[in-house]
Amino acid sequence: MPTDVYYTTNPSDYAKLPGLYITERNPPGQIRGEDLGTVGFVDRCVRGPSRPITITSNGRFTEIFGGRARPGAPGTLLGEVWKGLLNKKFGTIVVRRVVPADAVLATKNLSNVVPTVIVRVDATSKGAWGNDVQVAVEAATNADATMFDLVVTYGGETRRYINLNTATGFDNLAEVIGDDDANWVVVTKMADGRPLNSAAASLASGANGTAVASDFQTPLAEMRDEPGVDVVLIPSKFPTPATVNGYIVTAASVVSDRMFYTWSADETNAVADDVTDVAAQITTRSDRIVWAFNPTYTVDPETGTETLQGAHVWLASLASQLDVDVHLGCAEAGPLLAGIKRLYNPALSRADMISLQAAGVSVLERLPGEFRFRNAVTTHLDAGKTEIARRRMADYLLLSASQRLRYYVKAKNNPTVRGAMIAELTAYSADLKASERIIEAFQIESETVNTDAGRAAGTEKLLWRVKMIGHILALVLETEMGTTVEIREAA
Repeated sequence: MPTDVYYTTNPSDYAKLPGLYITERNPPGQIRGEDLGTVGFVDRCVRGPSRPITITSNGRFTEIFGGRARPGAPGTLLGEVWKGLLNKKFGTIVVRRVVPADAVLATKNLSNVVPTVIVRVDATSKGAWGNDVQVAVEAATNADATMFDLVVTYGGETRRYINLNTATGFDNLAEVIGDDDANWVVVTKMADGRPLNSAAASLASGANGTAVASDFQTPLAEMRDEPGVDVVLIPSKFPTPATVNGYIVTAASVVSDRMFYTWSADETNAVADDVTDVAAQITTRSDRIVWAFNPTYTVDPETGTETLQGAHVWLASLASQLDVDVHLGCAEAGPLLAGIKRLYNPALSRADMISLQAAGVSVLERLPGEFRFRNAVTTHLDAGKTEIARRRMADYLLLSASQRLRYYVKAKNNPTVRGAMIAELTAYSADLKASERIIEAFQIESETVNTDAGRAAGTEKLLWRVKMIGHILALVLETEMGTTVEIREAA
């Protein structure tokens, strides 16, 4: 390239030397809509890590967390998250497995002839599932007598890790076996040498433990902070509901980008019981907490029997599938609830539903030919903050705009930069209004909300006023019918 042509973005370079200076400017920015369909599940699984894991397919979920129960033991359901996913549609989910404090890791030592323990084989996570894992030591694939193959079997599947080397000065266990979340075992070198060849034998001493309320506290806190999660829920009938729902209240009080869906965790609750429970357990009401009523039955495909779960799981499924400006009780939601077989309370009266709505409870009901939520409300009782749709639309606008506007922080505060911010926000709002999504009308103000003193101190304000598109919650058909009614036709 000629030396008299110079590419730069620094204007101070221009006066340093005669020549051609090329400054490439960034094209106008654009605000992109955020995806608010990711659901975070906090509950027990057959196996898996005890940290949030993003799951994008059914196969990957089963590979990491297992399915309904331990292989060959369909009578004992352990996979509460698996159950929560049953017969529903979800997009991307994030799973944080709850592991009881008294759960135990399955393990097995592999020794040499002395005997000295050469390697220890542990299940990758706590639980009785690890007792189903079998390991065998065989001759190395490369025929090196100082090495060995480890054959691991679980659930009818076999994995062979070849040419493992734990001789003096060597340890390739982590390199060969890896650390994928779907691995069954972790193998640790304990001493130099090679374990004796051995037939397949099971790991031992793994135990599931018994879940108590405190086991949910840390997982909920982790899901509260996990990036990209929009709805958090515990799908099962969790222990000591008042305590666990207290954890949810605490978590919801410090977030600004997600919602928590919950229930009484007691399917026998009558309407009056739920009204009492929501008031007692949601001690600080919030438009980020949703309480749903009317437990459901769906069919477990592995046993052919009905299984029960709270209505809040179905509501979360709808939130993952419907746009933020779509009411979760609308006609579009009906087909997404086709997995429900029946309701625990098949016939709720009008008075029942009025009582529940007044208490900030979303109610699932049976309509002719389908199931539908009569309302979709938050636990907040103040006018203007009761509708789930309002909270979802506001989050969509704020999160989408913030992802773009954050790049202007520490930019030069001059008319060009201020104009660019306003232009991007205006274009984004206008596009939504034109497509009849979320925004009915909007106004953006800058000069009227800023002062010279504020700008001198480094503060720039934008006032974004939005009138959101509402929903027809009460459709009134007035009639006048009779033999004395006069009908006048227009001329």
